[in-house]
Amino acid sequence: MEAVVSMIIIMTCYAMSTMIYLNILRADNTPNKTKAFIEVNNLASKSIHQVSYDEEEIKYDNFLITKRLEPYKNDDKVKVLSIIASDGKGKVLYSFKQLVIVK
Repeated sequence: MEAVVSMIIIMTCYAMSTMIYLNILRADNTPNKTKAFIEVNNLASKSIHQVSYDEEEIKYDNFLITKRLEPYKNDDKVKVLSIIASDGKGKVLYSFKQLVIVK
């Protein structure tokens, strides 16, 4: 009986430690995602406010931000402003898309 109780305790501790380890692995990119979120939203609001839709790439320490203006369906005046932040491996950290009117 004591052996069964001790096995249950050991398995419970093992399960909890595995969950903690997996959470740590998932949270590894959280600071980069937060920085990417802030920088992408700053760039989007600045671009929309200044009506500056030029394509550009901005390199930061841990990620790359790419800003593009893509056509929307078959309309010449409406475009999609797409800003994507990705890490060095090409994984998307944050993306922003908004329809804009281009004159």
